[in-house]
Amino acid sequence: MHASGLREQWFHWAPIFKVLAVLWLVLAAFMAIPWLVLLIEEEPDAQAFAFSIAIVLAAVSITWLATLRVTVELKPWQMFLVTTLSWVTISTFASLPLVLGAPQLSFTNAVFESVSAITTTGSTVLTGIEHLSDGLKLWRGIMQWLGGIGIIVMGIAILPFLKVGGMRLFHTESSDWSDKVMPRTGGIAKATLSVYVGFTLLAMLAYWLGGMTPLDAIVHAMTSLATGGFANSDASFGAYVGQPHLLWLGSLFMLLGSVPFVLYIRFLRGSRLALWRDQQVQGCCCCWPASPWAWRCGACGRERAPSRL
Repeated sequence: MHASGLREQWFHWAPIFKVLAVLWLVLAAFMAIPWLVLLIEEEPDAQAFAFSIAIVLAAVSITWLATLRVTVELKPWQMFLVTTLSWVTISTFASLPLVLGAPQLSFTNAVFESVSAITTTGSTVLTGIEHLSDGLKLWRGIMQWLGGIGIIVMGIAILPFLKVGGMRLFHTESSDWSDKVMPRTGGIAKATLSVYVGFTLLAMLAYWLGGMTPLDAIVHAMTSLATGGFANSDASFGAYVGQPHLLWLGSLFMLLGSVPFVLYIRFLRGSRLALWRDQQVQGCCCCWPASPWAWRCGACGRERAPSRL
């Protein structure tokens, strides 16, 4: 391929890598949180996180310098590539602390763990989770929490230049294709992030007051709102079977996390019936029999015949 052809190809790919570099930087910033915890506790896993952060920042620096003069104007195909590549690359980088630190998983198992966390799947290859360092427990929760909000939404909310074509980029990542509730993509991303953080802080407080340790309250709050289910023990939430109020709280916050956040935004912006008119919310509401032959919905009050096999 001629030099002009290579330059043309790079012209198409450079904006994608520039956006990815920004998202990697966000990941490195969150990776610094468990690193600081481990430094305070003087745990050996702090070195694993330090090396991981250094690797991510090196990738960010190289990519940013290579795309320094590139203007971010993403076309539809580039937006879809950004979404796909962000999940692939972030899952790979997020696995580094698991590869370098205890329990020193193989690369394949570490990537499986990070992919499971970031996609909020909840499957794990780890055993003896209780014996992991506090930093690794916290990192598992942070990975799942980031996956719950969506790394693209995080980037749009934090970095202004990602607003270019932002609503379409937001739609490539989000499963909620509702009408816009705000005139600017940055506004809806920030509002979504605010609701997500608010519910997470509320869950942390509720779990802590309910009897969890501070670390367990933080991790379980993040994974509950992400609806992923990572926990700090092999027994998962079963470790609290003797405290049923915590099980009820977990169910409550997972239900809150499963509702499209756009509905909360509409509710807070004055549309008080937005929540109750949504079919997903109505499906979660308790129903009671209005007669032997019909049921009344607890959300809308409408009667409907029961389904028959």
